[in-house]
Amino acid sequence: MDNKIKQIYVLYIRTSIDKLWDSLVRADLTPEWFAGMAVKFEPKVGAALVYEAKGPDGLAVTLVKGKVLEYEPKKNIAYSFSLQVNDAVRADKESRVRYELEPSGDSIKLTVTHDQFEAETPSFQGVGQGWPMHLSTLKSWIETGKALDLPKMH
Repeated sequence: MDNKIKQIYVLYIRTSIDKLWDSLVRADLTPEWFAGMAVKFEPKVGAALVYEAKGPDGLAVTLVKGKVLEYEPKKNIAYSFSLQVNDAVRADKESRVRYELEPSGDSIKLTVTHDQFEAETPSFQGVGQGWPMHLSTLKSWIETGKALDLPKMH
């Protein structure tokens, strides 16, 4: 596995650590910034994790599956990541997402590392388009109360 095949995003969000943490891990808040996707998991290492959104019929559709790999409240969470949106990405091996939070002045430094890709797979390419949009929306939503109106990816 090539450790160079990863994506790293660093942003500073003017907010409290509590608000940012909750925005990342609560199913009632993630849809506000993550294109309608609600994260669902038990807050412990080894727990199953999914991101779900409502499909055209109003029923829940699982878009990402994984397991919690690390969980330190208000510091970091890591989970395995298997995109489920189509056959091409379902064939890819799992990758890993890690959120790290660190106070910095009047802001919180958020580092998102998405790594452990097998190659520049369809999942790698898809999340390379998705993360900048989702994280920009997260920052806007937390700082202004309004999410960006960007095109839906699913």
